[in-house]
Amino acid sequence: MWKRTALLGVSVFILAVIVIYANPILIINSLQNANMTYIFLAFLVSCTAILMRIIKWKVLLDGVSIKTAAPIQLFSTAAGNFTPGKIAEPIKAVLLKIKTGKNVSETLLSVIWERIIDVIILIVFSIFILSILTENLILAYAISLAIFIILVGLLFAFLFYRKIGKAVFNFIRKFSIFKKLPENFMDNFYNTKISKFKMLQCFIITAILWVLEAVVYYFTFLALGYEIPILVLVGMISLSLIIGIASSLPGGLGSTEIVLIMFLGIFGLGSVISTTGVFIARLLSFWLVTFLGGISFLLLSRKINMKNLFGEPDNFTEGRKET
Repeated sequence: MWKRTALLGVSVFILAVIVIYANPILIINSLQNANMTYIFLAFLVSCTAILMRIIKWKVLLDGVSIKTAAPIQLFSTAAGNFTPGKIAEPIKAVLLKIKTGKNVSETLLSVIWERIIDVIILIVFSIFILSILTENLILAYAISLAIFIILVGLLFAFLFYRKIGKAVFNFIRKFSIFKKLPENFMDNFYNTKISKFKMLQCFIITAILWVLEAVVYYFTFLALGYEIPILVLVGMISLSLIIGIASSLPGGLGSTEIVLIMFLGIFGLGSVISTTGVFIARLLSFWLVTFLGGISFLLLSRKINMKNLFGEPDNFTEGRKET
């Protein structure tokens, strides 16, 4: 617990340093002069992107409605925003088990593929920004990319090689939080299949939603009087997220912002405009989905005892769904 708190403290410290360096008074002045019409358009686009994230996960599932998937997806995304590498997101497989009775071993596959597709799309989009990187940033990119490729390789090995998967399973069962996992968990996992058509749909939706993320930044900077090509923004966002998540800070918080501001500085924007634009855009994306995730947590908590989320054996095995 203290490690997570310390990492979150580092993120907050980085954000504070960014604001102080850019000058809080000048940032406030920029906010006051922002065009609210463009900010509202950015908000609408962000809401659309959030909805598409819910649809993206639903596409990989069978027999799950948007109404059921939405609060679970929003809460797990918010939880992932405050854990290193977003490692808390798989919690949605357990929540879906409680809500619908679906086995965790079945829904966990959708979570893993969702993350793999995200990473692949981010890596592809990050190529758009390579031409403006400095030598130091190229090194950071190379290191982060290497980490991501290794992680994706490990995920593929976990998905397609039972021996590796079962070895990982036997290891994680040593931890108290996973001791309730049944012996046949991995057999159920490997017997679950996702169709190629669903995978293609997920790829397309993922590509669109990351472009929408860039459109949020596009309208935000238009509100501040600056127009940045959407493809450039797609590359900046993708690469900053790759570096940010690889930094092991909770959700890339702090590291993502500072990398984005550095990219915008290379592109020619001053620190005040860069900081103001990034903070507004992150408020409309990262913090908006976190806020919605908090509301979803309250709604889910009315029917699910979150304290015992991993403590009940039936949460990991076949059992009755929530009534």
